[in-house]
Amino acid sequence: MLSLVVSSAGADGVAVELIAGNTVVPVQNDNIRMVSEEVRISDDTKVVADFTFENLSENQVAIKMGFPVTPGTGTNLKFKAWVQGRPVKVDQRQMGGKGELVLKDEISGFTLDMFVWDISFQKKERIQVRVEYDGEWGSDPRTYPEQNFVYITKTGALWHGNIGKADFYMKLPIIVIRELAEKNTKLKLNIKPSGYIFKNNQIEWHFLNWKPSEDIEVSLLEEAPTGNEAAQSLAQYFKDKTYEGNKRHYTTNDIEYKFIWGDRISLNSEIERRLFAKAFRNEIYARHGRIFTTPEMKLVFERLPWYKPRADFKEAELNAIEKKNVEFILEYEKKMGWK
Repeated sequence: MLSLVVSSAGADGVAVELIAGNTVVPVQNDNIRMVSEEVRISDDTKVVADFTFENLSENQVAIKMGFPVTPGTGTNLKFKAWVQGRPVKVDQRQMGGKGELVLKDEISGFTLDMFVWDISFQKKERIQVRVEYDGEWGSDPRTYPEQNFVYITKTGALWHGNIGKADFYMKLPIIVIRELAEKNTKLKLNIKPSGYIFKNNQIEWHFLNWKPSEDIEVSLLEEAPTGNEAAQSLAQYFKDKTYEGNKRHYTTNDIEYKFIWGDRISLNSEIERRLFAKAFRNEIYARHGRIFTTPEMKLVFERLPWYKPRADFKEAELNAIEKKNVEFILEYEKKMGWK
């Protein structure tokens, strides 16, 4: 998923995120309004979107209409477009040109590609447009979905005024339905925006006089572990961990980029990250035999073969690096609001 900014006359500073699912946008600024939008997403993630546009001016208007895509990914979408029921020639090219909308990646600054086609309106004319393409379920490494599907609607705000009527219908893939139906599953659906209807494995959103500010997103999430579950997982991590707290100074990377059980399960939930930081700090004491009283720290350390509790432990046993590392991790926990 790319972070983007929109730049063109009248649309400066509109922030959007772009993936395969996106609504159509005006390549040039004009007085064209999106009267209606109906999007149907099948259980195999094929997207069929029907739009009605209206020329609000008293003059004939010729514009270019487009569908933004990441460079190099367009052929995977099998994108097609129709105007008034007739297929139109669609070109893929880099965005940009005199008076044209430009979407750029916020980090790299590269300009995106776009499927683009010509469309001409008579004065006050309404025109129907259809686009079809193959979407896909994926995952966003910045968050914690097992799988997710996003349809970008925020770019719809680039048309003139509000969208009169917008309806979205999304059928869940059979594999998602099966995973949710499994006995003792920890998976759940997270659906955005609110106000949806869920029936017969189909999710629906219906909007009137709408200025989109939130994208359609359906994520299959794993529920956060309980404190006990997280502590048991952490015990597996610390079981064979090489101790470095008495030999070098820790950095935030030591806290933020750790993994449990090799690289198979990452610290994605808030409770795991909070407990990891606490256990990482208390490992320094555990290596000297400090006795723990909190249930979670007892669960983490009392099952470890190297942990030898000592009633005579004294804090003075810590060396200068260990004391510095305790202070460093404690400050990090305070900064994160965990202490």
